[in-house]
Amino acid sequence: MTMYCPRCRRDVPATEHEYSDRVVYVCSKCGFVIKVVHKSRRLYFPDRTPYPSPFISLGALFILILFCITPVFSISISPNFPAEGYINDIITFNITVTQLNGTGTYTFDFGDGTKQSGTISTIGTYTFYHVYASLGNFTLNFTASDNDSPATITQTIFIKKKILPPKCSISYTKLSTENEYKFEASCDKPIISYTWKIDGATRYGNPITYTFRGVGTYEIELEAKDRDNKINITSITLEIEEEEASEGTLMFIPTFFSRSYQQDVRKTETFLLINNLDRKVYIMDIRTGGTTTTTFGEQPISLGDVSAGELPPGGQLAIPVTVDTRGLSTDIYPCTLTVYARDMSNNYYQATINVVINVVKKAVPQENISSFNIQYPKKAKLNKPFFINVTGLLSNDDIYAYLGENIVVLGDYPKREGNNWYLRVKCTAEGIQNVEIDVKRKGVVNRYNLEINCTKEVTKKITIAISPIEPLPGDMVTITTNPDVVPKVQEYDENNNLIREIYTKSFRAVAGHTYKIYAEKEGYLTNSLAISVSRLPLRISVNPPNPEPGDEITVTLMTGSEEATDAILYINNQSTGTYKKTFKVEKGTYRFEGKGGKYRTTTYTLTVKEKAITILNTSNVSVGNPVIIKLSDTTFWNVTYQGELVAQGNSDTIKFTPNQPGIYTVYVEGLGSFNVEVPQMATIHIPANYLLVAVLILAVVLVPLYYTGHLNILVEKVREKIQKKGKKPKITTKRKEESALIPFS
Repeated sequence: MTMYCPRCRRDVPATEHEYSDRVVYVCSKCGFVIKVVHKSRRLYFPDRTPYPSPFISLGALFILILFCITPVFSISISPNFPAEGYINDIITFNITVTQLNGTGTYTFDFGDGTKQSGTISTIGTYTFYHVYASLGNFTLNFTASDNDSPATITQTIFIKKKILPPKCSISYTKLSTENEYKFEASCDKPIISYTWKIDGATRYGNPITYTFRGVGTYEIELEAKDRDNKINITSITLEIEEEEASEGTLMFIPTFFSRSYQQDVRKTETFLLINNLDRKVYIMDIRTGGTTTTTFGEQPISLGDVSAGELPPGGQLAIPVTVDTRGLSTDIYPCTLTVYARDMSNNYYQATINVVINVVKKAVPQENISSFNIQYPKKAKLNKPFFINVTGLLSNDDIYAYLGENIVVLGDYPKREGNNWYLRVKCTAEGIQNVEIDVKRKGVVNRYNLEINCTKEVTKKITIAISPIEPLPGDMVTITTNPDVVPKVQEYDENNNLIREIYTKSFRAVAGHTYKIYAEKEGYLTNSLAISVSRLPLRISVNPPNPEPGDEITVTLMTGSEEATDAILYINNQSTGTYKKTFKVEKGTYRFEGKGGKYRTTTYTLTVKEKAITILNTSNVSVGNPVIIKLSDTTFWNVTYQGELVAQGNSDTIKFTPNQPGIYTVYVEGLGSFNVEVPQMATIHIPANYLLVAVLILAVVLVPLYYTGHLNILVEKVREKIQKKGKKPKITTKRKEESALIPFS
């Protein structure tokens, strides 16, 4: 018979093959199975129709589509929102999707004007991040929907200020060269208690002073507590080095001592020792010396009871000395008084004063005579006449005068007029001159020893000159006088308070201080000079003025429009050794301080804040899918998982693909670190109606293909490919008698 062969695409002779349950018609040209007739059901497919009626198939598909678009359930979500958070902190919000019909969408309103939208493609946990820039209560509103079946969550979050511990810095000032320091703390908030730990000792309060035991390295630790009981612990290291010897001196006032004493007397004199050094000294020994001893085996002078110890800068020590003329004949006896001292650096100092003892004749025991008195000048000018008068004498009193070799009687003196006696004399030599007056009454002689200091007439003024003429802070000022004397220097601070008074020929100028110099010498008019040491203004220039972390800045000390090249810049209490410093800044607070001998100390505090990076939106989080986090600005970021680097970059978009569930740590420069939780792979639940639809679709498509022989065409193509490769095809069926169902030529 002739039938149409779809393979040959024409009418061809067909052969009939009968089996137990079907009849098969095969093309005699190509062996294609044209038609199969089942005997039991007697199904017949026309010759030229390889598929069932298209209307039947389209109708079935239309029914299936209507069945599938009917929703079985709507989206179901559960939130995990915090009830409160901190301003400028990253806050995490979690939403768990437990049911989903297709692909859903969401809108998250954070309540501060920020909204975030996206899609929900699978069930599981979705994580969102947000940073609030203000305080207060905010209403969270999360809406999700699939196929227009929305679910809404509303909750309130309270944003509060994070209470941080105080930030403190320590500054110190050296009060003296004897290792005494002043420590002061500066904090960014009120402090209720300060506790200092220095070299094993504890001090309380702010500021404090502490004297260290000697050269060495010491750690100063401060514990500051604020009103919220937050504690900050700050420490610095201080290194104290050995100092050189001082440029000042130890000296006695007066610098020379000469006085007359009668024979057989014992008297105490006091000598003043002044410390003109710039440091504390310790008195080691005080000695007296002389070439002559008294009849008691002692020197003319001996040390009295003195409490020797430490002597601070500018300090004074009164040293009592006993003058003993017992057993001495009338003569001049030179003696010395010497003090030995050292400072903490074991530098040694010595001060000596020459003491001249002039021993005169012993006076006759006197009767108590009160009816007369003696008038004389204690000071007299050289070669200038002066009078010695005795008044109130009785008519029968006798009077005698014994003049020293340097006292000369002038004219026809002495004269007596009634009860008064007059003597006109003059000095012919400088120094202490002695005159003895004896008054004899009723056979008893009363002797009076008069000491007259004879000096040259003052006609000249001592000249004072300083170098440099206009000293700057830190300069060593040298004082020159004519004639040469050791001037007295009074130092006043900026508030005109007297700090110290010393006798010296040089001193170190301190900025802001005033110095008054006095020069005195017998025979000369006293002269004085005042100088003020002014401080120059100092300012700190920071360029750029508002840096961000990682920026390079230049800090320069300026005075006016010029650079202060001789000033020193301190950064966080550490000296840079120069007036200018260029470096990269990090997040934190920098305290700059400018110092210099001739400058007013100035400070400047710079706070470097991180870039204000915020998270704009995030994508869905799941294993195997890229996670995309959009940032507000370009910055460095990295992602780690269990310590291993997953991804990093420098951009405004964070992108990485998690390959396993767990906690991924994201670090964003300018924002900090936060965690992204990747949940376990969600189980996909296929509804029963979806499975039924899939089976029906396969049935509608495959059954007609089977009965029209199109499956055979596929098998034939496979056979041809195998034959081309030189292999023999092997077709196995369940029933032996059906092995010839698809014959091969």
